Amino acid sequence: MNSDSKSQGLVICAINVRIGIKSVPPVSWETRRIASMFPQGDPKYNIIQGERIFLSINPGMLRISRTNTGKRHPERTIAKRKPIQKWTKKSRTNMVSKFSSLDYTPMFEKENPIPVMITLTYPGDWLTVAPSAKASKAHLTSFRKRFERRFGIKLQALWRAEFQRRGAVHFHLFCVSPVPVIEFREWVAKTWAAVVKHPDPEQRRRHRIAGTAVDIALGSTKESPKRIAIYFAKHSSPNIGAKEYQNQPPIEWIEAGSVGRFWGYWNMGFQSAIVELDLYHALFISRTLRKWHRAQDQISKKRVRRVNIETGEAKYRWVSRRVKRFPKEAGFLIADCGLELADSLARALLAKFDNHSLPRSEISKTFRDKSQR
Repeated sequence: MNSDSKSQGLVICAINVRIGIKSVPPVSWETRRIASMFPQGDPKYNIIQGERIFLSINPGMLRISRTNTGKRHPERTIAKRKPIQKWTKKSRTNMVSKFSSLDYTPMFEKENPIPVMITLTYPGDWLTVAPSAKASKAHLTSFRKRFERRFGIKLQALWRAEFQRRGAVHFHLFCVSPVPVIEFREWVAKTWAAVVKHPDPEQRRRHRIAGTAVDIALGSTKESPKRIAIYFAKHSSPNIGAKEYQNQPPIEWIEAGSVGRFWGYWNMGFQSAIVELDLYHALFISRTLRKWHRAQDQISKKRVRRVNIETGEAKYRWVSRRVKRFPKEAGFLIADCGLELADSLARALLAKFDNHSLPRSEISKTFRDKSQR
C-alpha cells in the first residue's frame, strides 16, 4: 500500500468533528463568543464614582453588578453566618439567580431524555424519623448516594424543601430519569421508604405506597433555564398567598437551632462570562433591560391596606402591581435565552456607539446630570 492510499483510509478525529459542523456549539463557547462582541469601554471613567461595573452573561440570566473599589475600613469585620430560621427574600432571589445560571446541557446528554420532578414526603408520624433538619438532610443525601450506586452515574439535580400544613418537610427534585419512568417511579418509592425506615411497620407500609411521586416535567429542557427556575420559585413568591405556608418550617426545627438550607443543586456547573463596562455603556444596558422587563408586563399580587378617612376603618384587598427586578443601574433579569438577549444588547451597543468609548467630557456630563436629580 502506497502513501497515497493510506491518506484515504480511516481518520481518527475528535468527537466534535465526527458530530459535524452543523451541531449546536456548547453553551460555554457561545457565551464567550457573545461576551467578546461587547465594545471594550474604558473602565477608568468609573473611578469618578469609585466603583467598577460588570455584566455577567449566563444561559438564562443577565446581571449587572457594581463593585466598590474603595478600601475596606480596618475596623469593619465580616459578620458570622446566623442559623437559618426562615425563608428570606434574599434566599428566594439567590435561588432564582443560581438556577438560571446553571448549564443544563450535561443533564440532557442522554438520547431522548425525560425530565421528571420527584416529590419525597414523610409518613404521618414524621417527627420520629425527622426530628431535626440535620436528620432530614441526611435522608436526602442517602437518597442521592443510592441513586448513584444503583445507576452508576452522578445525580445531576436541583432540589427544594417545602413544608406541609402538618409541619412535615417534603422535597422536590428536578432531574432526568435514567430508566423508563414507570421503572424509575417504582425504584424511587422503594428506595425512599428504605432510606426513611420508619420503625412502625404500618407507617412504613403506608409510606411505601404514598410517600413519593415522579411526574414528567413537560417543556423543561436545556434551552429553558428560566422555566425551570420559575417552577421552583412559584411557591416561593414573597406574596403572602395560599402557598406561603409551605415556606414556614415547623416549630420543632426552629427550636433545635436551624432549619437548614431551603434549596440546592448537585453535580451541575455554571456557564458565565463577565464583561467590564464603562459607565455610559452600563447605563445604556441597564436602561434597555429595564424597558425590556417592563414590556414583559409581569405582575404580582400584593395585599394593601386602605383606611377610610371618615370612619378610620381599615380594610385589606389584593391588587396587581408590576414586578420590579431591575430598579436602578444594578440587578439581574432572567430570560428564556439569556445568550440571545445578550447578543441583541451587544449589537445595539455596537450600533449606538460605533465600537468607541464615550469621551471623558460626556462621562462627566452624565455624572453631573445624575447628581442633580
